[in-house]
Parts: sequence; structure tokens; C-alpha cells
Amino acid sequence: MNKMTRLASLALGTALLSACQTMMAPTVRNNVAAYGTQWFADAGHPLAGPLVCENAGNTNTLLCNGTTVSGKSASMSGVIASQEVAGAPFVGTVNGNRVFTANMP
Repeated sequence: MNKMTRLASLALGTALLSACQTMMAPTVRNNVAAYGTQWFADAGHPLAGPLVCENAGNTNTLLCNGTTVSGKSASMSGVIASQEVAGAPFVGTVNGNRVFTANMP
């Protein structure tokens, strides 16, 4: 395999890996949102609607936001584990006050 073929193969592999991570991201965010919704309810702060989670830039850190049934701001953040990054617990807050810390199962 010559140098140009190796570079083309590397570029294709990188593009495919990036596409797989992008395709997987919504599923991971949805799963985290579902767990977060349950964790808020378990902590006595049920949500009025869905918890919306987004990646913080190009990282494994997720930031999630929602509103409790009592109209208070609910936020949750944490780090999803991967081969490159150790996970970190998710911390949920309501109006800035910590109401739970939980690990993804």
C-alpha cells in the first residue's frame, strides 16, 4: 500500500468513526435524559416536560435542562465514559441547589 492509499484509508476510517459517534450521540443523550428525569422524580422534583441534553462542545460532557412541575429550573451535567475518558457522576440541581448525584448504570 503506497503512502497516498494509506492516507486515503486513514481519512475514510476517521470519517466513518466520526459518523458513527454522531449517529450514536442522540441515543446516548436520550438515554441520559430518561435516567435524569427519573433521578429528578426520585429526588422529589418531578419534571414538567422532557429533560433536554446536549453535548458540551466536542466532549463526552452532557448538559441537560428542564423545568420541574413546580416551575423551578432543573439542570443536570456529567461525563459519559468512553475508551478515552473516564466517566463522572451526574449532578442534578433545582434552582442551583444540588438534589442528587448519580452514576449511569
